[in-house]
Amino acid sequence: MPLLHRTTVTAFFLFECLVLAQCWIVYQPSWISTRSSLPVCGRSSISSNSISNSISISISISSPTSRSRIAQSHHSWSTRQYQHSSSSKTVMTMLYAKSNKNGGSGSGVSTKRSKKHNKTPKLIIFDLDGCLWSPEMYEILYFMGGRGSPFTPDDKDPRILRTAGGSEVKLLGNVRGIFYELQYSEQWWDTNIGISSRTDQPEWARELLEKFIIFSDDCNHSTCSGGGNAKYKYPPFPMKQVLTPEICELAKDSKVQHFERILKNAPGKPKYQDCLFFDNELGNCREVAKLGVTVCYCPKGVTQSDWDEAIKNFPCINGKIIRK
Repeated sequence: MPLLHRTTVTAFFLFECLVLAQCWIVYQPSWISTRSSLPVCGRSSISSNSISNSISISISISSPTSRSRIAQSHHSWSTRQYQHSSSSKTVMTMLYAKSNKNGGSGSGVSTKRSKKHNKTPKLIIFDLDGCLWSPEMYEILYFMGGRGSPFTPDDKDPRILRTAGGSEVKLLGNVRGIFYELQYSEQWWDTNIGISSRTDQPEWARELLEKFIIFSDDCNHSTCSGGGNAKYKYPPFPMKQVLTPEICELAKDSKVQHFERILKNAPGKPKYQDCLFFDNELGNCREVAKLGVTVCYCPKGVTQSDWDEAIKNFPCINGKIIRK
């Protein structure tokens, strides 16, 4: 073969190799599993950091920093499952993508807001006795034989707990529907939920928070996603699952001291103006309102009208107490 011809063939071969090498560099990422782009959704995965590290996230439900208020639903949510194989392990991640183009809270519980107020509380704090449930712990202790714990579900109605002496303990107002919304509505994923209680029996109160179970049927609104008459139901959960443990104060000192510790321990360093507080005692409401906290007085427990009014008027930091 002439030398010139052999040189031409060799040059052409080298050129083809160069082109193939360039194609490998350009297109290689599309052949590799796109690990960083696997979507995960929930309270714990809203930030961009969570998306980029989605392969190592475990989906759980507990508090805003670790809690994923995840819903398997009908109209407003769809579930997708992705698999990724890494080091001979299969990692499952779930995407709960909102399909309702009009948005909304997702729970169907009313959250009417004034056009002048569109801020969401960073902290929502509840009193317990007489605010979330009845009777109060001191009533069980001093007027009902003192036989509280262990609390057990009623044989006929699991929404009622009974004391060791057989007395009923019930949730007040629309506490069930509101806690359902706090658990499953996207609106509250960035909000920490806590307790400020001067209850006489903290251990009894903690047991009630563990044993009161919220069901999908507790949200009966016609548009309630995953609840009411929805075809696909969201799973039930204990009340304590909504709470952030670091901001749950069950102590006999004043509510002012409670809030000092709550703000010190709360994630994200919120201020008093970022807090919404519900209490059934007017004296407690007045003390806490002076701090700059938005306070709602609910003498009959947290009703739906109390909740709507508080959300509509938040923030109300001039010391005025919201009451229906």
